[in-house]
Amino acid sequence: MLKKSLNIGLLALLGSPWMSAAAPTPDFDAAYDAFEQALHTGENVQQHAQTAYEVGLNTFGETSPAVAKLAINYANAMAPSPTNAQQRATLYKQALTILEQQPNPDPLSLIDPLMGIAKSADKAHTVEKAIERAIDIAKQQQKPKLVADLKVDGAEIYFRRLDFDKGRAAVVYLNEAEAYYQAHIADDTVEMINVTMLLGAVDKARGRRHTAIERFNKVVNIFDDNFSFDHPAELQAHSQLVALYEQEGESEQATKHCVAIAKMRPWAKNQEQTPLYRTPPRYPAIAVRQRREGWVQMEFTVNESGFVEDISVLDSDGSAAFERAAVNAVKQWRYAPKFENNQAVKAKTSVQLDFKIG
Repeated sequence: MLKKSLNIGLLALLGSPWMSAAAPTPDFDAAYDAFEQALHTGENVQQHAQTAYEVGLNTFGETSPAVAKLAINYANAMAPSPTNAQQRATLYKQALTILEQQPNPDPLSLIDPLMGIAKSADKAHTVEKAIERAIDIAKQQQKPKLVADLKVDGAEIYFRRLDFDKGRAAVVYLNEAEAYYQAHIADDTVEMINVTMLLGAVDKARGRRHTAIERFNKVVNIFDDNFSFDHPAELQAHSQLVALYEQEGESEQATKHCVAIAKMRPWAKNQEQTPLYRTPPRYPAIAVRQRREGWVQMEFTVNESGFVEDISVLDSDGSAAFERAAVNAVKQWRYAPKFENNQAVKAKTSVQLDFKIG
């Protein structure tokens, strides 16, 4: 069975938010019920999380563990965008402070706000310290599975923050987590699939194409052998394999994954299709010297194997050299073929390539 991996969910997994606190009021009950309903429908979640937090603050007081849990819910409900980062970090820090100051605090209750801080803080030292402390708590509480899960979460945080230059530490975390998972959990789990995908991406980025191919094929095989439904991770693994096999010059192998993707993701009508593998056009030297920019619009056929055929230039601007460069690039692209009645068929699509300097 595909098990759910650890994450900081919208509901902090700490029980009812008013446990061990002052009795909830009707106003709070209504606010929290509205929040739970928003979670169910997916509509206005942040708004209702904010209301529940503000009403809870007035109901329970600023030192209540209930407020800590509501602060975590509110922070988690915000989109993880730069504009929200400071407010989210403040809420997570508030929750952490409240929980730390409780009599005999549960160490595990600190992990959610710590990882929230790691996801939203703007300084590398703060992020690193929060991740390491969360992992240390899990170790001290003798929760080895949680340790591995947190290492994967920490690695993902580091990968998203390339400016922190923590890629090496992230890879160490992933390797350690993978070793634990291989020894203690089944392959057909979200945890194993996730760490395999991440390490495959690392191998690809480092130019270790053969190892990356092995990892992404492992993910594909897990789904083929264990599940009858499609999953975004499987789609992503197929997509990565198209690019990797093309880079290795193994177009026949890439074709298998183009077709697999086509079965999983039907073509959108009246919409430009997205290539699974693309090579950028070479900017014509004469256009570079002349500082000339432009664009080329093309129409072409994607055949049953996902190859590009019958390219025609519809319109262009800037230079005839742009047309030649664009056609030569698109010839090498790969697509998921269109399926009709469970059969791959030829289909037309179009694209515009822009040539810009700087």
